[in-house]
Amino acid sequence: MLSNEEKSALYKVIIEKITKTLQNLTTKQEKFDIVIKELSNLPHFQWTGIYEYDEPKAMLTLYPVYIGLPTDHIKIQKGQGVCGTAVETGEDIIVKDVTKLDNYLACSTQTKSEIVVLLKDKQKILGQIDVDSDVAGAFSEIDRQYLNQIADLLVRNLN
Repeated sequence: MLSNEEKSALYKVIIEKITKTLQNLTTKQEKFDIVIKELSNLPHFQWTGIYEYDEPKAMLTLYPVYIGLPTDHIKIQKGQGVCGTAVETGEDIIVKDVTKLDNYLACSTQTKSEIVVLLKDKQKILGQIDVDSDVAGAFSEIDRQYLNQIADLLVRNLN
């Protein structure tokens, strides 16, 4: 498992790449694609995707391009699983051991831990970055902090 220092170094490189690239992209698709692609380079990220949130329907919908094993969880209702709970509470979530959750929606039997970071614009939830790892306890506060920076970059560049 990576140390916090190793994670920080990798995230800084990724944030620099994303920052430089986002300003040259025009479509939401291109912007989502670059964020997913760059994040998937982190060695503890086995599944990386972005869900968009439709507030009137209280529904998360998986952006069609993600990196990792296929998932049946293309649509997730608010309050359902880790992703839906993050929207319901308005808070990012780090799960060190998904097998301990009653409401976990398994994308893969190999998944051991998950992190969900919300995409917010003026406190309105637009979606989330969702990442799974095959290693228990793979995500820490360092991951949350850097993923929030990336989420903020993405949201600023969507407007």
